[in-house]
Amino acid sequence: MRIFAAEDTRDFQAYVDVHRVFAYREKWALCERALKEYGALTTKELALRVMAKKGLDTNDKVLARTVANLLIHSMRMQATRGRVVIEGKRKGVCVWRLAAAAIDGQE
Repeated sequence: MRIFAAEDTRDFQAYVDVHRVFAYREKWALCERALKEYGALTTKELALRVMAKKGLDTNDKVLARTVANLLIHSMRMQATRGRVVIEGKRKGVCVWRLAAAAIDGQE
């Protein structure tokens, strides 16, 4: 009811279709760049870095969780290809780092 009765629509955030935000292979490229720059990162930290690069609101917790869930699949696929390694978990969240071959540029 608040939506229809609102006079000022600036109180409501626009809907973001995260599947249209990223181009083909862009998620991995942004993640790879962040891991090269910052070293090992958790999925949450990685999502915030990617969101900042794309100009998305990093204070939006729902959007950050959605982006993190998208990145998990991409990162797991890169782990099967040997480009990243799961170092373990920190507070229940995977910690990712680039594999030695990806750092050396052998990929």
